[in-house]
Amino acid sequence: MNGHLTDEMIQEFIWDPEALDLSARAHILTCEHCKTRAENYQVLFTEMEQLPKPAFNFDLSNLVLNQIMDQKLNASVNTNPVMSPVPAIEKLNASKPKNIWTGIVITLMAIGLIGTPVYLFKDSFQDIIAEVSVMGTYVIIMTVVLIAAFLVFDEYRKYNHQINSLDI
Repeated sequence: MNGHLTDEMIQEFIWDPEALDLSARAHILTCEHCKTRAENYQVLFTEMEQLPKPAFNFDLSNLVLNQIMDQKLNASVNTNPVMSPVPAIEKLNASKPKNIWTGIVITLMAIGLIGTPVYLFKDSFQDIIAEVSVMGTYVIIMTVVLIAAFLVFDEYRKYNHQINSLDI
């Protein structure tokens, strides 16, 4: 065995000495460094077992039972056969005013992100387009536009989802 045992091996020795191979067991019994580490782990594990079990500082069962009883009382008091709408569902069904500015800002950003490289590298683009056939150019342009539109739409959808989740 080269060097000292790893922490995992020492912990395994503490929990089940027979789990280690013979050379590791012999090392831990002869090496003072590893023996000291094993004793330290043993003390640590013993102290951890003696710690008090965590508990709530309130009676959870009474709290839950009181809420259940309140719900039963409210259900028995409401004898109206017509169901009352749930506030969360009303919030979902309520029409929210559309914020058009976010769409405009995202569109302008997309135009800027696409238009800036086109303007800066227009000479290079003209050379590339001159070498590619007309149909190939249209296919490339349409692919880039569709991918960009999809990415912008996806980001807008994520943004709306996050805003709507904050409103509820």
